[in-house]
Amino acid sequence: MSLSPPSPSSAATGATGQRAEPSAPHPATEALFRAIEAQRQTDPLIGAKLGAKDIFQKLLHGMKGERGVHAESLLCALGALAGYACQASLREQALAKGQPETAAFITVKSPDGKTYFFGEPLNQALAEGPYSVWSLAAGAAQHLGCQTLPDLKPIFEHVVQSVGTSAFGRPRLPQGRVASDTPINYVKALWPALLPTVKRYCKEPSEWPMLFAAAAQEAMEASKAVLAPELALLIVMECAIPMSKVDLAEGHTGQAAASAGLAPKNAPPARRDSPSARQRWTRVLLGTNEGRILVLASALYLAVGLLAKVSTSMASALGVVGVLGVYMPLLLLFVAHRLGVLRRDFVSSRFDTVCMLVAALAPFLALGKLVLFR
Repeated sequence: MSLSPPSPSSAATGATGQRAEPSAPHPATEALFRAIEAQRQTDPLIGAKLGAKDIFQKLLHGMKGERGVHAESLLCALGALAGYACQASLREQALAKGQPETAAFITVKSPDGKTYFFGEPLNQALAEGPYSVWSLAAGAAQHLGCQTLPDLKPIFEHVVQSVGTSAFGRPRLPQGRVASDTPINYVKALWPALLPTVKRYCKEPSEWPMLFAAAAQEAMEASKAVLAPELALLIVMECAIPMSKVDLAEGHTGQAAASAGLAPKNAPPARRDSPSARQRWTRVLLGTNEGRILVLASALYLAVGLLAKVSTSMASALGVVGVLGVYMPLLLLFVAHRLGVLRRDFVSSRFDTVCMLVAALAPFLALGKLVLFR
């Protein structure tokens, strides 16, 4: 199956097309899901694989116009949905554990008051894990002949720098390559319409990003006659990365699902749950590489302090306690500064990790010298 080449008229009119009417449960459908459940024993991802084909067909049917399907728009929609699925799956997993649904995230407020989500678990699902959106989409691109994969670093940097501005979430594509709508509008409109189907196929929320990434693979294959795999992959990731950060509870408007015939009426707003200061610091200290380094270093400092109290004079022991008493708050302030002032995706930066490691180990080495070479 192929997609039509983009045209100025199709890019301007939006994702118009036939309406995807929901069908009543059918015995064959029920038999399909029973077979999927049975096959999970040998292929745990069978649901995500088959669900990807179903989602792809739904969007292909819903976004078809007189000239076929606009390839850039289909890839933009699936990339955006794959990115947001990373966040939505972590929310669902947190709720299943009895935690606040934003427990896995570092929450950032932009100057315009909007909320954005960052954090290591989000990056794992998006670009770092073996079944991440990036891994699956890049694998499909290479299978289609892609020789040079796009660099994700500039995309991540642009997302961080554009938070709170009109440039956020707008894919930067070559001239003449424009989707019919913005990624946020696709997500806002299509996610509530497609989520019931996704849940039917996927046993665990962790499979949601894989399903949409596999659907993007289908779209990349279908569009190979009109889009180079490098460009198709770029579209997917330019849309996926920013959409993994957005808060759908905030006011975004769109027409994508209505024009594609998929939008449910009176869809409830997404839930929001702001973490407390204690929950935020727990995530920072136990859920990030830098935080774990800080906790480990603190334990080492305590051990050195106890040894110093036994083996050295009282003056030396007081000196150890004094150094720790001044240094540890400064280290915590450094963490807060990196998170709150620079508003970076904290765990994704190697510079942050190196700085924290050096800062954490330097006084430990100094105290070790004090004890061993006094």
